[in-house]
Amino acid sequence: APTDLELLTALFDRHGIQQFSSVLAERVLLEMGSLGAATRMTGTRLKALGGDGRASAALHLAKEITSAVMRQPLNKSWCADSVQTLVNYIHAEIANLDHIQIRVLFLNKHRHVIRDEIHVIGAIDHAPVYPHEIVRIGLSIGAFRMIVASNHPCGDPTPTRSEICSTKNLIEAARHLGMSVDDHIIVAADRHFSVRQNGYV
Repeated sequence: APTDLELLTALFDRHGIQQFSSVLAERVLLEMGSLGAATRMTGTRLKALGGDGRASAALHLAKEITSAVMRQPLNKSWCADSVQTLVNYIHAEIANLDHIQIRVLFLNKHRHVIRDEIHVIGAIDHAPVYPHEIVRIGLSIGAFRMIVASNHPCGDPTPTRSEICSTKNLIEAARHLGMSVDDHIIVAADRHFSVRQNGYV
């Protein structure tokens, strides 16, 4: 299989950066660590490495393709038993962000995803959760269950005390209105943490 360097070089080549593609690809991977992380590189950071609008467009396209591929099984056939598919999707969407993002996957009674909602875009180390807002959206679209997903830019997916508390508050708010929270999954780099599977709720 092609290496990250080979893939990124080819991607830059296709966007007209042939004379500089391998050098830029090497710089980007050295800075970001992986191709997945590179697709979320900001334009400012890319420019500092010698990239231009073509390189930025190439990385944006790669990000959108990856997200679309990972989202497809969720939209068509994902159910709660396919945990790895869910984790892969969450990783593709938010694991490499440089700030915390909290998302909520709303499920129907057959456990199929009916909406992926960005709940909060937070800071590098904190993002508030609003249980009643999440429940309100769930009710408005007829959701029966939900899964919370968030990321830790620090690289450690272990939940904070605040995250455990907010997850418990959401579980309680949802329960009163006939919905359930299946899990809160936190991703960081190449790791993930299931709040429910680890017995925190």
